[in-house]
Amino acid sequence: MASFSVPLSGLQTSSDELDVIGNNLANLNTDGYKDQTITFGDVFSQVMGTSGNGNPLQIGNGVQVESTTSNLSNGSVDTTGTASNMALQGSGYFVVSQDGVTSYTRDGDFTVNSQGQLTTAEGQLVMGFPAVGGVISTTSPLAPISVNSNASLAATATTSFSADVNLDSSSSVGASFSTPITVYDSLGTAQDLNITYTKTGANTWSYNISVPGSAVGDTTGAFGGTSSSSGFTDSSGTATSTATGLTSTTALQAGEQISVSDGSATLTYTAAAGSTVGNLVTAISDAASGATYSGSGTVTTAGTIPTTLTASVNASGQLVVSDTSGSAVSATDTPASTAIVASGTLAFNSSGALQSVTPTGGSASTTGTVSGINLTGLADGAANMSLTWNLESSGTPTITQQDSTSTTTTTTQNGYAAGTLSSYSVLSNGVVQGEYSNGQTLALGQVAIANFANPQGLTQGSDGDLAATSSSGAAVVGQAGVAGDGSITGGAVEQSNVNLSTEFANLIVAQEAYDGDAKVLTTLDQVEQSTIQMIQ
Repeated sequence: MASFSVPLSGLQTSSDELDVIGNNLANLNTDGYKDQTITFGDVFSQVMGTSGNGNPLQIGNGVQVESTTSNLSNGSVDTTGTASNMALQGSGYFVVSQDGVTSYTRDGDFTVNSQGQLTTAEGQLVMGFPAVGGVISTTSPLAPISVNSNASLAATATTSFSADVNLDSSSSVGASFSTPITVYDSLGTAQDLNITYTKTGANTWSYNISVPGSAVGDTTGAFGGTSSSSGFTDSSGTATSTATGLTSTTALQAGEQISVSDGSATLTYTAAAGSTVGNLVTAISDAASGATYSGSGTVTTAGTIPTTLTASVNASGQLVVSDTSGSAVSATDTPASTAIVASGTLAFNSSGALQSVTPTGGSASTTGTVSGINLTGLADGAANMSLTWNLESSGTPTITQQDSTSTTTTTTQNGYAAGTLSSYSVLSNGVVQGEYSNGQTLALGQVAIANFANPQGLTQGSDGDLAATSSSGAAVVGQAGVAGDGSITGGAVEQSNVNLSTEFANLIVAQEAYDGDAKVLTTLDQVEQSTIQMIQ
């Protein structure tokens, strides 16, 4: 009898529905799983004729499965605290790849493999846009995202710095205040700058920027001494001691001291930035003649310098100091404890706002920067540094002069030491941001998000994998939060969106349908038996 096929089709489709419901319940705790529903359609195959009013007489031939549909709504977000985990909220899928095969998933329970790459639990690589030097290229081919803890970040030399400072306008002339700033050279070595402000008059302060003398190689002094005495020659070229004379150079280190003595009087020359041997020769000559020296350095005397004291540089490039009266002359070369690398004047208006800056040897400027602050001959072998001091931030001066205690609020600079990756986090746009031991943060890559014209057309594999088909259309790969793609919550996973109450309700309906079809089948069997008995 054809009637048996009708309830049998009902039994089959009810069984299929029970399979779908059972699969939903089985995946209640599967991360990223999407609840499925099944839809049915009736089967018509017989037209028995027409009724008296002309309507067709139709008898159905049962039921069939028309489609299965995934519920693509978001599952709840479960915070795990695991940095590699990601929960995608909104449309889209993570892109994963293994052995050249690309697939898609909502399961963000990612981990890290031995190479430091983000992977699924099955070893598929999480794909994204690569970053070079912290800059993400969204036009480059997708690549695995690496969070290798052994990754290092090379040092970057400081090129500019700034400080938010107030100088007390009520300070007396001669009062000073200092701001220390740490900068970094090309090897990542910390170099200590010190900005010293000294009040020179109403609304006027001088400044000098210094570093430890040892940092710029000033450990032996410009003349090669190490705080030790060296001999000089007299006017006839005869040595006055066992040493041969100090070799001259074209420049002295700022803060370096040269002391010259004839046994009864001592002249000490303290070099300033830009001092040369010529300054020193002039200082000695002026001191010997009683004239006032007004060069780059500072001259102090102990005793009366004899007028017979002379200084010059010979053909061999040696500093020659002699006493024409025949007195022995000795000298001490003391390296600078600090080296002044820049100096100048700051002028403020009557409101305490910075009006101009005048570097030594330069002209007054209102540009808000002091450039050409050079650190050369660094003792650690790093490249010479050329620094710019920014005196403005967004057009507002960072240095003021108010009737308030001199203080430094903040200092900033753009260099850093070498560092290693210490941790990472995933931002809402999918950027994997690395935090390094030197305090720097750098983008390591950006997780890619794929979307489809018809997500229902994706085929399901195991472990939450999905594959594109002609029905789904090709993947359109983009970034989270852009062009309709969902956003990402780092340190979390998206849970299954299966609703337990709904599934239990559907289970009861499917069970009743199954029981009803089974009852029809039993009834048809009884009718058939009765018919057979009648025939017999």
